[in-house]
Amino acid sequence: MPIPTVIIIDDNPGDIALAQEAFAENRLAVDFIAAMSGDEALDLLKRIGGGPILPHLILLDLNLPKINGLELLGFIRQHPRLSQVPTVVLTTSNRTQDREQSRALGAVEYLVKPAIFGDFLVLVEGLRRYLADRPG
Repeated sequence: MPIPTVIIIDDNPGDIALAQEAFAENRLAVDFIAAMSGDEALDLLKRIGGGPILPHLILLDLNLPKINGLELLGFIRQHPRLSQVPTVVLTTSNRTQDREQSRALGAVEYLVKPAIFGDFLVLVEGLRRYLADRPG
Protein backbone atom coordinates (compact mmCIF):
# COMPACT_ATOMS: atom_id res chain seq x y z
CA MET A 1 0.00 0.00 0.00
CA PRO A 2 1.45 3.40 -0.94
CA ILE A 3 2.25 5.92 1.76
CA PRO A 4 -0.57 8.49 2.09
CA THR A 5 0.13 12.10 1.19
CA VAL A 6 -0.83 14.99 3.46
CA ILE A 7 -0.71 18.60 2.33
CA ILE A 8 -0.10 20.95 5.24
CA ILE A 9 -0.71 24.65 4.68
CA ASP A 10 0.63 26.76 7.52
CA ASP A 11 2.83 29.85 7.67
CA ASN A 12 4.53 28.74 10.89
CA PRO A 13 7.44 26.31 10.28
CA GLY A 14 7.27 25.29 13.94
CA ASP A 15 3.64 24.19 13.54
CA ILE A 16 4.54 22.21 10.41
CA ALA A 17 7.37 20.48 12.28
CA LEU A 18 5.04 19.81 15.23
CA ALA A 19 2.49 18.16 12.95
CA GLN A 20 5.18 16.02 11.34
CA GLU A 21 6.44 14.96 14.75
CA ALA A 22 2.92 14.14 15.95
CA PHE A 23 2.28 11.96 12.90
CA ALA A 24 5.58 10.16 13.49
CA GLU A 25 4.86 9.67 17.21
CA ASN A 26 1.50 8.15 16.27
CA ARG A 27 3.28 5.84 13.80
CA LEU A 28 1.38 7.37 10.91
CA ALA A 29 3.73 7.17 7.95
CA VAL A 30 2.81 9.94 5.52
CA ASP A 31 4.51 12.02 2.87
CA PHE A 32 4.11 15.70 3.71
CA ILE A 33 3.90 18.46 1.15
CA ALA A 34 4.01 21.88 2.80
CA ALA A 35 3.03 25.36 1.68
CA MET A 36 3.76 28.37 3.88
CA SER A 37 1.56 31.07 2.37
CA GLY A 38 -1.80 31.29 0.71
CA ASP A 39 -0.45 32.05 -2.74
CA GLU A 40 2.11 29.23 -2.51
CA ALA A 41 -0.70 26.91 -1.43
CA LEU A 42 -2.94 28.00 -4.30
CA ASP A 43 -0.19 27.25 -6.83
CA LEU A 44 0.41 23.86 -5.19
CA LEU A 45 -3.29 22.99 -5.14
CA LYS A 46 -3.69 23.91 -8.81
CA ARG A 47 -0.77 21.64 -9.76
CA ILE A 48 -1.92 18.74 -7.62
CA GLY A 49 -5.56 19.13 -8.66
CA GLY A 50 -4.52 18.69 -12.28
CA GLY A 51 -2.26 15.72 -11.55
CA PRO A 52 -2.98 12.02 -11.61
CA ILE A 53 -2.93 11.41 -7.83
CA LEU A 54 -4.73 13.33 -5.10
CA PRO A 55 -3.54 13.70 -1.52
CA HIS A 56 -5.37 11.83 1.21
CA LEU A 57 -5.75 14.85 3.48
CA ILE A 58 -5.29 18.62 3.53
CA LEU A 59 -4.48 20.35 6.83
CA LEU A 60 -5.25 24.04 6.49
CA ASP A 61 -4.47 26.97 8.76
CA LEU A 62 -6.80 29.95 8.39
CA ASN A 63 -4.35 32.73 9.24
CA LEU A 64 -2.11 32.84 6.17
CA PRO A 65 -0.36 35.67 4.37
CA LYS A 66 -1.65 36.87 0.99
CA ILE A 67 -4.58 34.44 0.56
CA ASN A 68 -6.31 33.29 3.74
CA GLY A 69 -7.43 29.79 4.57
CA LEU A 70 -11.11 30.48 3.97
CA GLU A 71 -10.35 31.62 0.42
CA LEU A 72 -8.31 28.45 -0.13
CA LEU A 73 -11.12 26.35 1.29
CA GLY A 74 -13.49 27.96 -1.22
CA PHE A 75 -11.09 27.10 -4.05
CA ILE A 76 -10.81 23.49 -2.85
CA ARG A 77 -14.58 23.11 -2.63
CA GLN A 78 -15.11 24.49 -6.15
CA HIS A 79 -12.37 22.32 -7.71
CA PRO A 80 -13.86 19.22 -9.36
CA ARG A 81 -11.14 16.87 -8.06
CA LEU A 82 -9.81 18.55 -4.90
CA SER A 83 -13.32 18.77 -3.46
CA GLN A 84 -13.02 14.98 -2.92
CA VAL A 85 -10.05 15.44 -0.55
CA PRO A 86 -10.94 15.74 3.15
CA THR A 87 -9.83 19.17 4.32
CA VAL A 88 -9.32 19.75 8.03
CA VAL A 89 -8.95 23.28 9.33
CA LEU A 90 -6.18 23.27 11.94
CA THR A 91 -5.84 26.75 13.35
CA THR A 92 -5.37 28.84 16.47
CA SER A 93 -8.68 30.62 15.93
CA ASN A 94 -11.50 29.58 18.22
CA ARG A 95 -13.93 32.10 16.70
CA THR A 96 -17.43 30.76 16.09
CA GLN A 97 -17.62 32.68 12.82
CA ASP A 98 -14.44 30.99 11.51
CA ARG A 99 -15.77 27.60 12.55
CA GLU A 100 -19.13 28.17 10.84
CA GLN A 101 -17.58 29.54 7.65
CA SER A 102 -15.13 26.64 7.48
CA ARG A 103 -17.92 24.09 7.80
CA ALA A 104 -20.03 25.95 5.21
CA LEU A 105 -17.08 25.84 2.82
CA GLY A 106 -16.67 22.10 3.20
CA ALA A 107 -14.15 21.51 5.97
CA VAL A 108 -14.69 18.01 7.36
CA GLU A 109 -13.35 19.09 10.74
CA TYR A 110 -12.39 22.30 12.51
CA LEU A 111 -9.63 21.76 15.06
CA VAL A 112 -8.00 24.33 17.31
CA LYS A 113 -4.26 23.79 17.71
CA PRO A 114 -3.65 22.63 21.27
CA ALA A 115 -0.95 24.19 23.43
CA ILE A 116 0.20 20.85 24.87
CA PHE A 117 1.99 18.31 22.66
CA GLY A 118 0.16 15.38 24.26
CA ASP A 119 -3.15 16.94 23.21
CA PHE A 120 -1.73 17.44 19.72
CA LEU A 121 -0.87 13.72 19.59
CA VAL A 122 -4.48 12.84 20.41
CA LEU A 123 -5.72 15.28 17.76
CA VAL A 124 -3.47 13.75 15.09
CA GLU A 125 -4.45 10.20 16.07
CA GLY A 126 -8.02 11.21 15.26
CA LEU A 127 -6.97 12.03 11.69
CA ARG A 128 -5.98 8.40 11.02
CA ARG A 129 -9.35 7.65 9.38
CA TYR A 130 -8.57 10.03 6.51
CA LEU A 131 -5.39 8.18 5.53
CA ALA A 132 -7.00 5.04 4.11
CA ASP A 133 -6.03 4.23 0.54
CA ARG A 134 -8.41 5.53 -2.07
CA PRO A 135 -8.42 6.03 -5.84
CA GLY A 136 -6.72 9.14 -7.22
